[in-house]
Amino acid sequence: MVFTRHEEGGLVGAHHLNFSMVAAKEGIVFDGEGPPNRIILSAPSQNVVTAQITGRAAHAGLEPEKGISALLIAADILGRLPLGRIDEETTANIGRMEGGLKRNIIPEQAFLDGEFRSRSNEKLADVERKFRGVFEEVASRFPEAKIDLDIVNTYQAYNVDPNSDAVAIIGKALVEMGLEPILETTGGGSDANVFIEKGISAIPVGIGVRDFHTTWETAVIAEVLQGAQMCQAIVKGA
Repeated sequence: MVFTRHEEGGLVGAHHLNFSMVAAKEGIVFDGEGPPNRIILSAPSQNVVTAQITGRAAHAGLEPEKGISALLIAADILGRLPLGRIDEETTANIGRMEGGLKRNIIPEQAFLDGEFRSRSNEKLADVERKFRGVFEEVASRFPEAKIDLDIVNTYQAYNVDPNSDAVAIIGKALVEMGLEPILETTGGGSDANVFIEKGISAIPVGIGVRDFHTTWETAVIAEVLQGAQMCQAIVKGA
């Protein structure tokens, strides 16, 4: 049994796990949306995007023409990036934008924090090219500003064979509980991305939660208990 920390920050715990201490070749990751009979066979790669934009400060009332607004540059970038659902396998998002100091100062600094992900690494590379192209184009329009762009891969996509031993183990436990296994793909990442990259066929299942990352996120208690029962059945059958 493995407990990891800081999954939301980029699968940090899984990335720093000492895998020499893990003997298992199959496993379950309790980190999926929906009921426990939802088995996730495919998940995307993720690239994290950060950008620091530096313009020039000036008094907004006395001499605004001397300033270069980093926030306006950031807004220009946002308006040009391919964002949202790009196709069934690919999404992109800028989730955080910060900048400025006071209402009467042309903002000298702005910061963008985002991501893009895809279950196809070819599509992931295509989105990266488009992102870099947008930043380069906007930078050329503001030659006196500075734009520092950083794009880093945080985890790799996986695709699990539906006939694998891990799927069979989970499916057997579910059927014994009277639940029909549902094989699905997802747009979310989990520790499974790291485990599978390390050669452990650890597959995510639903944990009874709905509406991830919203203020109305909820857990269906009956499904949470079903997940515990499934885990117990698998351990007993091992």
